[in-house]
Amino acid sequence: MRGPRLFARLLILLMAFGPILNVSGAPQSASQQSTANSSSAPAPLQQQSAQQLATPTNPKIRPVRLIQDTGAAGLDQALRKLKTTARLLQTTAHPDDEDGGMLTYQARGKGTTVMLMSMTRGDGGQNKTGSNLFDELGVLRTLELMESTRFYGTELRFSRVADFGFSKSPEETFQKWGKEVMLEDMVRVIREFRPDVVACAWSGTPNDGHGHHQAVGIITPEAVKAAADPTRFHDQINAGLLPWQVKKLYHRASRGSAEYTVRFDAGKVDPDLGVSYAQFGVEGYSHQASQNAQDFVVPPGVSWRPYKLDMSTLPKTTDTDGHEQDFFDGIDTTLPGLASRLGDEEKKLPELRLQLVEIDKDIDAIIQLKSAENPKLLNAIADAEEHLQIVLDQVKQSSLSKLVKYDLLLPLLIKLDELGDVRNAMIPSQKTDTLFVLKPGQQMITPGETLTLHLSSELRNEKNIHLRALNGWSILPGKEVGEYRLQVPENAGLTRPYWHRDDAERQTLHEIDDPKYATLPIPDYFVVIEANGSVRMLVVSDDSKRTPIAVVPAYSLLMEHGSQLIQRGQTKSFSADVNVRKVSDGASDSKVALTIPKGWKVEPSIASVNFDASGEKSVHFDVTPLASAEQDTEIRAELTDSKGKKYSEGFSVVTREDISTFYYYQPSVQKVHVIDVALPKQSFKLGYINGSGDDIFPALQQLGLNASIITTEELASGDLSKYDTIVLGIRAYDTQEAVRKNNARLLKFVEDGGTLVVQNNQQVNDFNKGNFTPFPTTLSSQRVSVEESPVDVLAPQDAVFQYPNKITAKDFDGWIQERGVNFMSKWDDHFEPLLACSDPGEDKLKGGLLRAHYGKGTYIYTGYAFFRQIPAGVPGAIRLYVNLLSAH
Repeated sequence: MRGPRLFARLLILLMAFGPILNVSGAPQSASQQSTANSSSAPAPLQQQSAQQLATPTNPKIRPVRLIQDTGAAGLDQALRKLKTTARLLQTTAHPDDEDGGMLTYQARGKGTTVMLMSMTRGDGGQNKTGSNLFDELGVLRTLELMESTRFYGTELRFSRVADFGFSKSPEETFQKWGKEVMLEDMVRVIREFRPDVVACAWSGTPNDGHGHHQAVGIITPEAVKAAADPTRFHDQINAGLLPWQVKKLYHRASRGSAEYTVRFDAGKVDPDLGVSYAQFGVEGYSHQASQNAQDFVVPPGVSWRPYKLDMSTLPKTTDTDGHEQDFFDGIDTTLPGLASRLGDEEKKLPELRLQLVEIDKDIDAIIQLKSAENPKLLNAIADAEEHLQIVLDQVKQSSLSKLVKYDLLLPLLIKLDELGDVRNAMIPSQKTDTLFVLKPGQQMITPGETLTLHLSSELRNEKNIHLRALNGWSILPGKEVGEYRLQVPENAGLTRPYWHRDDAERQTLHEIDDPKYATLPIPDYFVVIEANGSVRMLVVSDDSKRTPIAVVPAYSLLMEHGSQLIQRGQTKSFSADVNVRKVSDGASDSKVALTIPKGWKVEPSIASVNFDASGEKSVHFDVTPLASAEQDTEIRAELTDSKGKKYSEGFSVVTREDISTFYYYQPSVQKVHVIDVALPKQSFKLGYINGSGDDIFPALQQLGLNASIITTEELASGDLSKYDTIVLGIRAYDTQEAVRKNNARLLKFVEDGGTLVVQNNQQVNDFNKGNFTPFPTTLSSQRVSVEESPVDVLAPQDAVFQYPNKITAKDFDGWIQERGVNFMSKWDDHFEPLLACSDPGEDKLKGGLLRAHYGKGTYIYTGYAFFRQIPAGVPGAIRLYVNLLSAH
């Protein structure tokens, strides 16, 4: 996270010279502020103190470096960066859009400083690895992309916009996100990072497909233009983010296209990586497992990555065929080339170019020495740092204008940091990256606690280690050699996202809780200690992942289910269980109570909590609603500890073995949805086979259906005839071999008189090759993305729309995030389409709900997005779904 740290350092330097320059040339009143400064924007950065802006960010989120970033390979790649000032930004819409092969080639192969900006965190997508959806999925995909960028060798940024599912047009995307919001966030990143070149992953045309992709392709050139305009987003300029002119803008061209300006062979093998840039990039990309990215394979050989030039401020850089050799053709990316930024002010620092030439020679000497075993290398690095610091001081003390000074100081500070990276590359990773906690498996601490630390074995053998805790923490010697006591302040910040949504199912923008972290992947609330005044080390747990220690509240409360479905008129009580986690080692005398709607009853009214050794407890409450309850409502849980302090939110640990760890917070609230729904006869029995990212089953149980999970063993050899209906959860064929293997048993269940409801699968080709349906069908990627799209009931008098609920047009109101996906495009005449709908301006699609009678039973396929609607308590979707379960 070098960008914000350097920006903070640079801002402190500039503030020493007085107020930030109003580069438009005149004072600006509030009425002259950019119209982009809407209420949805983060608080202006200028409202923060210099100390806040200077808070150091921590670049080592995962403390164990890749093997390729250590030893001779790591040193070699660190040295490559010293000879170039080139900076490249790629803009994309989602995690998994990026060109990992190109990014790896530029960052690791050429030493370019590269940043990837994904507009969304992928929080509206589907999840192939679990049931986490919406903002919790966004945290997971953030961690996945962070891991990918570790391999690419790039920095990473995000905007405030939230993925709201598939969109077929940029117009819908702009309407939901707000074009100015997108523009403001991208301009912020451009002005902070100050790239020479921007390479958008998308063209902004219908060829991009997804409306989010098209929107990013459209907004990127507008952001490049706005970033250079001192009249746009003036709050950024007041905060120190001065205008920046990108020199060249490209967009990614289609593979194999002849319409390109420049292309890169990412298939070249890098000796430091041991594989090609494309292969190493795919290794990083594979960590985006929630999107099945682990299935991608890049064979050895040529792997061209073409890009088309859209804009350039430079004289012609193409040859007679209209081609370039590199993004940076025509741009002087040498260190002495920085002197050209003096422009008309060259006379104020006439010796700058010569001094930069000398520093460049120092760097050449470092590269010649190269080997970490060469004792002269450290001296050469020190010489270069000393000369660079002299130039930095001269620039700081010069009479250069603020803008010129800014544009010189930032790359010089970066070069100073890169020299430090070269030095660190010579040191084994454990010496620069890690401390251990004493308690095995501990990875969380709470404000006010004292933590006992043991230095890693490598550091313990070092002499004269001086440690300093950052951010107001205290560190004291312990009882043994290498042991220390770390005191956590009572007001320590929690390790949590700096963004949130109150209603993740409907809000399309994240609210920013801490503006100084805006655009960063995650905030730097990890525990960091400084050794000998320069080397920063994460405090980590002594586990296989060396998980960074996090600061969390003493208690976490989460409702067992985030939503509860009840029938209108219901007087039967339901369970409202609260999962409580005690993190601190202090007194455990605590009580939990629920806040319920007026007139409802809860038993017990207050529950005392006694924790076992695990520190976890499920607290059970029975809630009885009023029979007259008509409106959706909510139940809130609150814990009061022995000191009277109250807790009313909880966190989930988001992690996986191959990625880092972070925390998703939510209030301890259970939404109660009052549904006017009739259920099938009491003897009805339902069997459910869970899919991936599927929370339908518990909602069906809440409604009172006699439903049970069918295990793998039961599916293979059990008596399926005891069920009236069997449901396959979403992507069951995609993710479960047992379902594919036992499909014949499922069809025999139908043939013998049962009802089988199959929900959408995403791996279209595999599904079609499997011939899983009783009669021929063709699954497709057809979808209806606008959830408000009108739906036609093709056979309104059919029993499926009459029993046990009469379905009308009103039942398609209030749906969230898409009507459906993976509709059938073709089907045998035995199938009957039951619904039709389409996105605006498109032909009606009838393949979203098909029914066929097979033998004595009924087979139903649906691509409608019930997996989102039912947990969200959408009444009409629930009523229709119950009818499908009841069909025969």
